[in-house]
Parts: sequence; structure tokens; C-alpha cells
Amino acid sequence: MRIRVFASSLIVAGLLLAGCTNQPETSATPSAKVLNEPTLHVKELMEKFKLENVDYAYVKVAIGNGTRDGAKALLIDARPNPKYLVSTIPSSLNIPDTQIDQYIGQLDKVAKDKEIIVFCGGWDCEKSPIVAGYLKEHGFTNVKLYQAGEPEWIVKNYPEIGLPAAQAIFKNNKALFMDARPYAKYMAGTIPGSMYMSDEELDTLKGRLPIDKTTPIISFCEGYNCAKSHNLAKKLQEFGYQKLVSMPVDTQNGKKLDSKPQPVALKK
Repeated sequence: MRIRVFASSLIVAGLLLAGCTNQPETSATPSAKVLNEPTLHVKELMEKFKLENVDYAYVKVAIGNGTRDGAKALLIDARPNPKYLVSTIPSSLNIPDTQIDQYIGQLDKVAKDKEIIVFCGGWDCEKSPIVAGYLKEHGFTNVKLYQAGEPEWIVKNYPEIGLPAAQAIFKNNKALFMDARPYAKYMAGTIPGSMYMSDEELDTLKGRLPIDKTTPIISFCEGYNCAKSHNLAKKLQEFGYQKLVSMPVDTQNGKKLDSKPQPVALKK
């Protein structure tokens, strides 16, 4: 099965960079109800599977340095793959609730007592308790929910994006790309037009930073286990920058941002 995500990535990534990180949450219409607790249906699923719900502060600690190796807990995004690629919580794996059998192989080597936190699209989203319940029924003993999920996270912190969303942003010049790697690696090859901004030299390089703290910025380094892009994003947060995104592409994919976007192939 193949899903083309580039067009939707462009739309959603534009919205993401227009309002991510420390922006006030607004409703779609004046009469829209802002949820701050699970809906009845979600509560029923939580009770059925005996699921504990954790809050933003808990998840912030659980993701550690933002990398998959550095996270204290395993985060799982239960939303469809195209949404996961556009915006997710750093370090997360994707196991869509409608395609669990196709994605569950990612957990083959995960210890059954590993802490797992499942999330999706907010308080009214049933996907996270469905996936969490499946995991518990298949022997995982330390499964929790972050039911406020991705919508709360991107209001309070920076998200992580996949290659299709990054390509859309790159093609349309919608953000400033910052390479957090050492200078030698930057000089050996980087994303065209990106700024050298090593996480270890930020105090020296901060004079290069944009004056406008609302400038959309994408930090990157070398893959899901590289902490430098997260270190840079966190320091930029401290400096007051409001629209930050981390991109965990490896160096080779980073060089290919200016190539033609490819469809994302999912396992059959």
C-alpha cells in the first residue's frame, strides 16, 4: 500500500510552523468546546484496559534528550502514518490503530516491562487507548496514555517531523534550516541553504540568529539517535524562539531535501 503525503504535508506543515511551540491554544470557532479530559467513549476504553493517563510534564521527562536511545520511555503515536510524518512528539514510533499488525514488528525486541506511553490526537481520540489496550493484551505490562497527545505537545513544546513534511517546507522556503552538527561535517555536506549552528558553539554563533523570534526554524543533525538537533532546539527555546521543529533525518536524506518527493511506502 502506498500513500502520497507530500500535499498534505505542505498544508499541515504550514499550519504547524505558523503556530507551533509556546503559542496560545485557540478554538476553531467561538463556540467550539476545548476539551481538558477524556470523552465518555475514551474513558470507557481506559477503564476497560485499566490504563493510567500521564500529563505533559511527565512526558517531557520521559523523552529524555529527545532521541530514541536517550528516551526513558518508549513513545508510540497511534495516529495514521501521514499525520505522524507531519508532526509528532520527539523519539516516537508510529503504530496506527488501524494497522497494528503491519507496524507491531517494531516492538519485537522491546522488553515486556518497558515503559510505553501511547498518544494520538487529543482527549477525544480513541486511537491511543486502542493501541495501548492491544499492547497490554499482548504481554506489555507497563503501558500508559498521554491522552492530551500531539495537540497539547505542539502548543507547549517543539515537534518532530518526517522527511515529506521537511521537503514541503524546504521547497516553499517556509523555514530556516539549522545544522547542529560539528563544522567539519557541515562543510562535508549539508542541506542546501542551511545555517551552521552547532549546538556546542551556540554562545559564539548566536549573533547569527534571526532578530525575529517568530522565525520558523528547523534544527537537524544525523538521525533519530542524534541529540544535537534537540540540544539546539532547547537552547533556542530558552532564547525565546517560538516556532521550532526538530527533523531527525540522516545526512544522506538531508542532502536529498531538494530532490523530488517520493511516496511513502508502508508495509503490506
